[in-house]
Amino acid sequence: MTVLLRPISCTNSIIIIIIITVFLQCNAFNVLVALQFMALSLTTVENCYAVPNISARGYECRTNLPPTCAMRGAGIPQGVFIAEHWIQAVADFLNVPAVKVSRSNTEL
Repeated sequence: MTVLLRPISCTNSIIIIIIITVFLQCNAFNVLVALQFMALSLTTVENCYAVPNISARGYECRTNLPPTCAMRGAGIPQGVFIAEHWIQAVADFLNVPAVKVSRSNTEL
């Protein structure tokens, strides 16, 4: 799965407001599993963070390649990884610790 991360907008108090993400997934000629995989990736994309505006799109890229790995977690780890990547990207840009950004955006 390839993820394209677009601009992230946040306030001065390190609260993330807008996130735009595009998922590109090779479905390896297994449509039923690939659609479930993408659906779970898109529904878990915000993880435990309260972001009011999220735009997440998923595109299936059809190939003739056979699947090469087991589907453990089936999309959930990918969505969680992207949420943590957002936090790290904001922290790097603002030169603050990632824990501070994470705590200010966590749902209570």
